[in-house]
Amino acid sequence: MGFNYGKERYRTEKEFARFARACREAGMPEDAIAEMYQYDREALNSDRRYYTHTQPFAGAAFCCGDDEGYEEGRSPLYKNCLAQCSVQLEIHYSGCYGWLEDIDTPALVLWLKALSDDDLELLTLIVFDGRNQSEVAREWHRSEAAISKRMITLLAAYAQEESYNVSENQKWRIRRMFEQGRPNTGRMLGYRLKDGVLQIVPGEAGIVKMIFNDYLSGMGRNLIVKKLIRMGVPTLSGGQWRESTVLGILTNEKYTGDMLLQKTYSVDHLTKKQMINHGERRRYYIENSHEPIIDKETFAKVQQELARRAEKFQPNAPFSGEYPFTGLIRCGFCGGYFRRKITASGTKYAKPVWICPTFNTYGKDICSAQQIPEKILIEKTSEVLGTADWDRETLLSYISEIWVPEHNLLMYVFRDGHTEEVAWQNPSRRESWSDEMKQTARERQLRIIERRRKDDGTD
Repeated sequence: MGFNYGKERYRTEKEFARFARACREAGMPEDAIAEMYQYDREALNSDRRYYTHTQPFAGAAFCCGDDEGYEEGRSPLYKNCLAQCSVQLEIHYSGCYGWLEDIDTPALVLWLKALSDDDLELLTLIVFDGRNQSEVAREWHRSEAAISKRMITLLAAYAQEESYNVSENQKWRIRRMFEQGRPNTGRMLGYRLKDGVLQIVPGEAGIVKMIFNDYLSGMGRNLIVKKLIRMGVPTLSGGQWRESTVLGILTNEKYTGDMLLQKTYSVDHLTKKQMINHGERRRYYIENSHEPIIDKETFAKVQQELARRAEKFQPNAPFSGEYPFTGLIRCGFCGGYFRRKITASGTKYAKPVWICPTFNTYGKDICSAQQIPEKILIEKTSEVLGTADWDRETLLSYISEIWVPEHNLLMYVFRDGHTEEVAWQNPSRRESWSDEMKQTARERQLRIIERRRKDDGTD
């Protein structure tokens, strides 16, 4: 680019300010200084017109009167300038925006060339000629707000285009790494990425083995979480252990020495939302890429056990999205909101209860709340509302929250501000058991007695 008006104007203003200070110290009057400043500005504008090919040529054009002889009839001054300034005139012939050819980024050039002439002219005036928005607004007979809004739109569009290019370059780099069998991250319990290879961390590897062995021994994810907390085992992120964290370890094939790469992908470069890759993108499976912590036979058994338990505890009816008390019952011990849980799931003794997730996950040492049978919640809510004919919509129209301040006490907070306390009590086993349940327990106890007699050798 031959002439940057903004840069030249800044340099001129800076040099003249220094010169003006010296003139004032010497006693020169302000009107004389202003005349010199005006002269420098006119010289700067003259240079600008010259370099941007707006310098007017004096002298008549000796036109022959017809289109064919028009160039031959040009004035001698024009022909002389044509011979001496061929480089600048070549830029002139390429259009008013020859500065595009000086940009080294192909993607940016393509984006700029796709803009309208008005947008290109606006960028030229403000970015390259150093005009401010007020000057452009007066010249274009537009409001300054309209010019500002258009500039913001252009800059936002460019930022989005640049974000897309960066995202595509990053995706290309990650794909090349996957093709070479190298992971793009290696921070996980038991391993650290070093020189492109997962290296075992001995202390953490022992924890991983314990988790796999505990699960195969019959422990559930919740019990494993509680055990890890009691042992004081920290997570990599420094947060709390959760069932989802344990599940992520139990299903991670990297512990067998293999790697499945590109398990997730970004939907787009704007939201950067991660989605599980079910085949929408290519996946890369690398065998024996690093030293294993878990043998493949143990890993396969764990996957089979996960599938077996998932099938056993799968609910009979699909979840509709919300239960009547979802987001309403708040724990008075830790502040968490109760969630629904099926106890003794998969058996004939299964029943729904509402339980504090902190108590359910971390135990009574962290939160001493108790679970509340859903049947009791429905009964007590019907008492408070004065009717048994209600649904979630009706409940929400009257109740803003159900507070559990202590054991066996519910506090209903109404939307009009008043509260109502209701005590509840778990029914005794004698009252809650049906005749069939009592008979089953009796037969089981008789079998136990009979087996003991045989073991003792008595009649």
